[in-house]
Amino acid sequence: MSGVFATTERLVMKNMSTATLFLDLVRIPSPSGEEKSIGRFIQRYLDGIGIKTRFDHAGRKNNSNSGNLIAKIPGTTTTTILFVAHMDTVEKGDRSVKPKLMNGVIVSNGDTILGADNKASIACILSSITEILSLQKRPTVIFIFSTREEAGKMGVRYVDIKDHIDAAFVIDGEGSIGRFIYKSLGQIPFEVTFHGKASHAAINPEEGIHAMKIAADFISHVTLGRGKNGSTMNVGKIIGGTATNIIPDKVTVMGEVRAFSQEEMTSILKKIEEVAKSASEKFGGRYTVVMQPDFGAPPMIGRKTSPIVSIAKKATKAAGLPFKIDAGSFTGEGNYLAEKGYSVLTVCRGGKYAHSSRETIAVRELEDLKRLILALVSTSANEISI
Repeated sequence: MSGVFATTERLVMKNMSTATLFLDLVRIPSPSGEEKSIGRFIQRYLDGIGIKTRFDHAGRKNNSNSGNLIAKIPGTTTTTILFVAHMDTVEKGDRSVKPKLMNGVIVSNGDTILGADNKASIACILSSITEILSLQKRPTVIFIFSTREEAGKMGVRYVDIKDHIDAAFVIDGEGSIGRFIYKSLGQIPFEVTFHGKASHAAINPEEGIHAMKIAADFISHVTLGRGKNGSTMNVGKIIGGTATNIIPDKVTVMGEVRAFSQEEMTSILKKIEEVAKSASEKFGGRYTVVMQPDFGAPPMIGRKTSPIVSIAKKATKAAGLPFKIDAGSFTGEGNYLAEKGYSVLTVCRGGKYAHSSRETIAVRELEDLKRLILALVSTSANEISI
């Protein structure tokens, strides 16, 4: 840890560029559930510029060795905004990332991910803070550096902030700088277990009830893939059977439903149960359905006409960037913030090929993202009502 801290002190003292800060961040392993080292790095950095921080206790609930790291810059207006960036990566952490700069683009050496998802966001936030502090007119700004986003056990779900939040910006996701996501899919995983009757496949197959056949009928009659209104339904795993000569008496089908509204997800899940019942009765078996909302996420429901979108549009223009607003076909941290009642946008951070050894991000994108963050802060301070 002393080497990490020394690096942090070097960065603060010499006011290194956003790109240099990013390069140091990606060298710190932070797979999901093991965010403590990078959290301490961020804490040390913020301490060096006079920003107090605290770790919450989310790690006790989502099995991380770190809580979410929370920092706050007091404002000069009555507005309070929130920035969120997750600290974890998909890499297991057993191989160090060795970044390289090639023609203005940062890459790994090809053996690992780069970690722009989501350390580019962290670097741009940290790099912007001294300039935020210099603003005479600014909102109160709260920062959350969160855990376990990549594993789906998102630490932001357990954040408890007492401040009223006027606007929340989650910086994450590929896409051009200036692209915002105003709504994203909720998710509910499910398991359907079909119960039949075991028998020998050669001696007395007539006496068996083939649970796998029931499951196959079920899968053939549910609508997989994209449905109406952007919803999706998938079967991703099937478990069952004991031996090739035994008719299986139990088969479990596991999948998920995603939609932009709770009502849509509930409707699809109801249809799943209806199809499971029909398939079981057809072959003389039975079924059980287990929904797992605790392992999913609520939908993030927003409006293109909301005040936070107006702020984003003005800030993007001020930063000299093209503005774009979209729905997102993913489930992210913004979903949980929306559930808390916050007005939320996901801010795309740029980069390409996340979660792969081909992952890249351009230095220009880091500079653009930092400029956009500063513009979001300034614009929020100038808004009378959010």
